[in-house]
Amino acid sequence: MKINTVLVADYAMVDPSDGKLDILGVFRRITADYFPVTLRRICFVVIVQLDPDETTDSYRFEAFMEDAEGETVTTLEATYEFPESTASLPEPHGVIYEFTEPTFDVPGEYRFGVRLNDGEITESVVIEVVQREK
Repeated sequence: MKINTVLVADYAMVDPSDGKLDILGVFRRITADYFPVTLRRICFVVIVQLDPDETTDSYRFEAFMEDAEGETVTTLEATYEFPESTASLPEPHGVIYEFTEPTFDVPGEYRFGVRLNDGEITESVVIEVVQREK
């Protein structure tokens, strides 16, 4: 398995009718009027691709959010089973984690990351949280 992309967005979903990944509002920066600031949600999206010879066994994913000091604030875990593919090319699969009401206490860099199967693969994305200039 290969992690192709990780990103944060306002909203993401996999359409149940066709399996397509829909992503809205991709960002890397949050501008806040005051601190601490709490958002309604942040979707952390991981796009993975199975190798052609790889089975569709269960895969355990752990997503995490680290604060500006590098401390883990939230961890979300889930197990995914990807559908067997009949396509000749490897198909990407979207894994979505919804962080509900994440709070950013101070300006700085915050990291969202993912570990696969107890830390085998780790990828992350850093977002910048800044104070709006007055």
